[in-house]
This record gives sequence, C-alpha cells and structure tokens, in this order.
Amino acid sequence: MNPMSQTVFDHEELHHLPLPASCHLLESEILLRVGRLANGQIIALTSYRLLILVHRFVSCDSVPESSLDPVFVQPLRCISRLITAGIEFTAIRVEFVLIASPLALQFASAAEALSWARQLDPSAIAALPHLRCSLNSSSLTEDEAADPNELIVAMETRRLGLTEANGWRLSKANEEYSVCSSYSRRHVTPTKLSDAELIASSKYRSRGRFPSIVWRCQGNGAVLARSGQPLVALLGWRCEADEKLLALIGNSGRGRLLIADARTYRSALANRTVGGGFENGSYYSNSEIAFLELPNLHSIRQSFLAMQQRALAPDADFAELADAGGACLLGELEKSRWLQLVSALMGHATRLAAALVVDGRSVLVHCSDGWDRTPQLTCLTLLLSDPHYRSLAGFRTLLDREWLQFGHKFASRCGPAEPNEWSPIFVQFLDCLHQLISQFPGEFEFTDLLLRRLATHCYSGLFGQLSCNSDAERSAVAMATQQRWSLWSLFELQGVRNLFYQPSREVLSPDIGLASLSIWSELYVQGSRMAPDSVRCDLDGLPVEIEPPQAQLLSLINQLETTRIQARQLQDQLNSSQLASTSPVVESPTLAASLQQQPPKSSLPSIEVVDGADARRCFTHWVPDHQRSRCAGCAATFWKAIRRRHHCRACGDVFCHACCCEYVQLPSQLLSGPSRVCRPCATAVRNVVQQVEFGGGSSGDGGNDDTAALTAAAAAAAAAAAVLTTQQMPAPSISMTSSDSQIT
Repeated sequence: MNPMSQTVFDHEELHHLPLPASCHLLESEILLRVGRLANGQIIALTSYRLLILVHRFVSCDSVPESSLDPVFVQPLRCISRLITAGIEFTAIRVEFVLIASPLALQFASAAEALSWARQLDPSAIAALPHLRCSLNSSSLTEDEAADPNELIVAMETRRLGLTEANGWRLSKANEEYSVCSSYSRRHVTPTKLSDAELIASSKYRSRGRFPSIVWRCQGNGAVLARSGQPLVALLGWRCEADEKLLALIGNSGRGRLLIADARTYRSALANRTVGGGFENGSYYSNSEIAFLELPNLHSIRQSFLAMQQRALAPDADFAELADAGGACLLGELEKSRWLQLVSALMGHATRLAAALVVDGRSVLVHCSDGWDRTPQLTCLTLLLSDPHYRSLAGFRTLLDREWLQFGHKFASRCGPAEPNEWSPIFVQFLDCLHQLISQFPGEFEFTDLLLRRLATHCYSGLFGQLSCNSDAERSAVAMATQQRWSLWSLFELQGVRNLFYQPSREVLSPDIGLASLSIWSELYVQGSRMAPDSVRCDLDGLPVEIEPPQAQLLSLINQLETTRIQARQLQDQLNSSQLASTSPVVESPTLAASLQQQPPKSSLPSIEVVDGADARRCFTHWVPDHQRSRCAGCAATFWKAIRRRHHCRACGDVFCHACCCEYVQLPSQLLSGPSRVCRPCATAVRNVVQQVEFGGGSSGDGGNDDTAALTAAAAAAAAAAAVLTTQQMPAPSISMTSSDSQIT
C-alpha cells in the first residue's frame, strides 16, 4: 500500500512537498496528514510520529536551495494531554509524558486548530501492532526468535554456576503458565525441592509468584531471589513448602537469609487485612526481614508529576534562585521528592549488593506482587554487583529477564488505558541507572542514549515487548500475529556503544547524596528537540544522537586509523625505494610529486599532534583522587603526609611526585608556562615533536633522495599515530585495533 495514498494535505501546495529522506517512513508507517503552522513551519502527522519541519536555505554551487529539515520529532503515544489556547482558540498546547516543556502549535484559524486537536487527542490515537516487528528483525538469530527465554536462561545458568553440581536445577513446572500466569516458563530452584513443593509454595505467594533464583555470586555461592508477598492474612497462615524453599535458599550463603521487603512495615501489616502480609520470623528461623520503606506506585506517580509540573515548568529558570512570586525553584524540586526517591532506591540496592558479595548472605526481594519495586531493586543490585550486566549483552539479558520474563506490567504502567495504574516505575529505574553512568562513565558499555530511547519507547507503543503485561501475553500476541519482536534493535543504534568503556571486576558503590544526583535534563527537559546540524532519524524514527565526548573520540579514532594507513603506505613506498636503489632504475617523478603534494602535513607537524584543536574539544578523563589508592606509575601507596597525589595534566591519571615530576608545554591549558605531566606523557610529547621536526627539516633539503624523505615522513606518521593512541584516549589502558577501529 502506498503510504501517501491516505495522506490529507491541508493546502494544495503541500501535496508536492516531499518528506525529507532524513525522516524516512518506517515499515508500515503511514503519512496521515500534512499542514502548515502560522509561522510557516510544516507539521506532519504519521501513524507513529508527530514531526515539525522547517525550511532551511543552503548554498549549492552558488545557487541557493531550500531543504526541509525536522526540528521536532516525538511518538504520538507519548502525548499526554492537549489544551486549546489563544484568544481565538487558534493555538494548541501539546503536553508529553516525559518532556516537561509542552509544544505550542499556532494555526491560522480556529477551525484548523480544532481539526488538528481532534486528530492529536491521546484517546483517539490507535495502537501500532503493525509496527512492533518492523525494526531490524534480522538482528535476531533463529534460536532467539524461536525461544529467547529458553536460550537466555540456559546461558545464564551456565555462566552463574546454577547447576545441579552446586545444588540448583531448572524447573519446568510453569511450562504452560499454569502455576503463575505472570512468570516465564523456566525457573531455577534448589535440587532438594520437588515441583510439587514448588507449586505448593506458589499457592502461598501473591499472584502465584513463588521465590525464584535469578543470580548466584560465584565467589561465595550466595544467591539473589525474588517473589511476591506471602499470603499470611489475619489468621497467620503458614506453608511448609515455602519455609523449606527459603531455608534452602538461605543455606546457600554464609549467614542468615536477608528478606528485603520493599514496603513500609505499616503497609506490609495493612496488607494482612486483604490476605497478604510478610514472613513470620518464628516460622522462617534462619532469616532476617528488613523493611526498605520504598513508596508505592501512586506516590511515585505523584512525585514524577510534581517534578514535571512545578520544578521543570517551561518558565523555570534555575539560573535564578526564585521566580517572580518568590518561590524557590530548587525548593519546588525538593518538594517533589523525586531525587530523594532515586537516592533511596540506589542506597538500598547498594546495601543489598554488599550483603550478597561482601557478607556472602543470600537475599530474597519482594514487595506486594513483586513486579514493580522488586525488579527495580534486583536490577540495580545486579548492575552494581556483576560487571557482566554492565555490558551491552549483559544489560539486554538483565532487561529481558527481570522486566519482561518476570512480568512487569508495561501495558498498565505505561499505557493510557488505566490512569490509576499508570506510574513511571521503569523510568525511575532508568533514572537511577543514569545516575550510575554519570558517576562511573567508564564502567558501562552503553551510553545514556540507550536509556533515553528505552524510556521513550516504553510509551511509544512501537515495540510489542513493552506493550504487554507478561510473557504469556507476548507469546499469545506473537502466535496470533506471527511477528518477531525487535526491541533489541535499539542496542544497535548510533551512539549507543560507549567508546570510553573500561570494564572492571569491582562492585560499584555510588554516592547517593542529593548533592551528587542531578535532574535527567536530557530526557525531561530537552526531549526530542533537534539541533540545527542534526537532521537525521535513526532506525526507530527518532533523531540520531551522539554525545559530544563520544563524537570527539570517534573522530580521533578515525583520524588515528587514517594516520596509520598513511604510515603503512609510506613504509611500503620506503621499502620499495630501498629495493629499487640496488638496481639502476630511473627516478620516479610520481613519487617525488606525491611527497611534494603530501608533506608530513597528514601527521600534524607540530605539538598540536598531542594537544591540538580536536583534543581541546574532547574531555580529558580526569581520574578522581578517591579512585586511586596507589600511584598509576610505580603502584606505591599514597600517604597524606609523605607521598601525595599529583594529576598528570595530559592523561588525567594520578601519580606520586617521583612519577609526575616532568613539565612540558600543553597549549590546551592556555598557560604561558609548562604543565606538570607524568613521565610517559612527557616522553611521548618530546619524541613526537622531535620526530616531526626531523621529518619536516629533511624534506626540504634538495640534496636528500626519496629514501631519506620517505624515512622522515614514515617516522613522523608513526609518531603521530603512537601519540594519538596513548595521549588522546581517556585512560592509559585503552588501545585500538586497526581492523575494526574500535576500543578494545
């Protein structure tokens, strides 16, 4: 079907206006309507997106041409409310779920504004079942498309050592979703627990969500499990199978089982009146229960809306301490308590990670039903504890298991159908992860862009995985439509892979103080407003975004690869020239001409090789003092009074005085005198300057032959490549391979 066949054009001249190639329609996406705003901008409506386009004039061969470029792109299902404004009702105020700043649309007439308001009404926007499988489905292997749950569970059980040799087995009791409809098919349980006992335990847990093991510490054997609340009720019911299951889980660790109840004690006690409750310490003897006092979904919703509507209002100016009415804007942010909730969630995850890895205690996490606060805690705990989940492949596994297979209610929490069930649970988790990436930028293989896309698409309706409440629902929809889910294509977008990634085996311990946390302005404030030079849309139909430090490092990598290629070419020519000098061969005019046309200019013949304009625009990876207890050079321990810390101004690492006692000129410091650098950096700077000066001096001497000139040029190019490798990277441990031009 032609996507233009159903298009309505408000004006005849718009019929011949082509949609820019940068905003290509996705597979099965239909262009519904094209109109013009009062300011001359073009508004386009598809079955998936709202686009605002503007004419830009560019000069091509001295002839001015007009191009139509997008300045705003947002999925339709991210619209939360429409308000008609203006004296004559010719304006529409469009509010979005995540973006605090609304979009103002001014039309020429009230009739036109009313017509567009009806079409943009959130209640009139249909779901997008035809788009849920359209993005890069070829990225899934046949095994993943056939049964991704089985593949992921098998891989994780092998990696974590959840095998029968260690006392664990893979249960198929829920193969037909008969035990728990909101759980996946396969679960890890103790080998000493039968399927009949597992089913008995499920009947004692809320929604049938029995305790299931999700992670095992390979160092001490402690495990992390999750479940729903026990059905104690007012009569204090108990279940021997459930008690046996928790006893087996607790025995895997060194101390008593830690039961982390995400609710407050009063809330857990009140749940007994409706059949719920919490574990009785008399029945679960080898356990300890801790109430984390995290708010429920309604409090999270109120806090999020308060942050958007008051603290991040369109007229809010954080440069001033108070607005016209005298109310402190920072006080409004504090009243919303959003950052306090983020801090509390991160703090509890940090303590659970310490209990697992440091204390060796097994942990059971649950809230009321185990599908809101529970995945928040388990995911953050595992991201802090296990470096594997900080990689792209591991993070994909974590999202699929903890949020999709364990049945977070995406359709209810992110959909418009149930306002009382709506709550930004998943967005709050992503906000916590955003804070972790800000504090540990080199520990995660993915960038903040992936988190923003996940936050947007849990409301956009584009992906089927984020439009269902359970694994059983997804299986039913997939069988009915014969579609492949493709949420994981987001992991292949431009700018998602972190080029500064330096994996470590450490357990992360973030700073949860409010002074160390910040509002996620890239998501809540900026939204999808596009910069003038960013006019391309990615595979998911949203703007291509690459963070400035990532773009600078990518440019340096490309420059390094070009320099290496030039060095190899010059070396090959040098070898050929040396072989030719042993036989009477006529001097090649092409070689001499190439040397004149390509002087050592490609190798940046100045100190700018080390500290040039590109380097000044790229951030130096400044290692904090508290992250280095030993010198990066000689590994000597720092002592406050005897051996102090010194930062190298070139690479940013921390050294002792003996290893950081050199001084060289670094233009990016904008200082008249030399700067303190470490010995390797000082040697690299001096060597490259000498090599480049040698190459430049010899090339101008008419008495030297081609061999001497080639030797100088090759040496200069090789020196430039070496300095770019060691000095332009964020940390000394980074290296690159010329085969794929990626950081290893």
